Amino acid sequence: GLVEDSRLLYPAYARHLNEPDRAEDRVCVQMNGDDHTVRRCLIAWAATDGIKLAGRRNTVEDCLVHDVSWDGSLAHVAVSLQNTAEATDGSTVRYSTVYNGGNALVNYRGYGHVIEYNHVYDGGLACKDVALVYTGLPTCADGIVRYNWVHGCRTEEGGGLGIRGDDQTRSLTVHHNVVWNCGRDGIIVKGDDNLVCNNTVFDIGT
Repeated sequence: GLVEDSRLLYPAYARHLNEPDRAEDRVCVQMNGDDHTVRRCLIAWAATDGIKLAGRRNTVEDCLVHDVSWDGSLAHVAVSLQNTAEATDGSTVRYSTVYNGGNALVNYRGYGHVIEYNHVYDGGLACKDVALVYTGLPTCADGIVRYNWVHGCRTEEGGGLGIRGDDQTRSLTVHHNVVWNCGRDGIIVKGDDNLVCNNTVFDIGT
């Protein structure tokens, strides 16, 4: 399927903040299935997620996503990729600009996702423990984060990260990104068999 050249303004509204388990407050822009592309779309002013793709080999390309995830919960992020079982099934976010979110701006879970050539900035606006580009657990294996500009994550008490592979990350590759203006760390990748190389990081923490 293909969705392109569309504008979605105020596409989702949650009546209750900080209650992400309420079904009526989980409504968001979402595509389920395989081989979908969202291209040259604007998604803005959503209280919940910006866009969520669940399935295999999906693509978000040349999109603008901003001012989403008002409650600051990781349950709601600007761009979310989910549900892949093998590296060949991974989805891609590329050539997109993502900014002004309450929590993470790009959150990817599952094998083989690629995050590339994006401008990601000013997230974590309503939380403390946050990274702008975020994943974790062994199921992120064979993911790649490359050629992105990531900046503007400063939270209370010196927090805020640029790119993060959280606990038990496995086989994640992070290369040729530029990360700056974050309160704690530019890039942090936990776990085993990860590769972090050829990145530029500056104006970080103290």
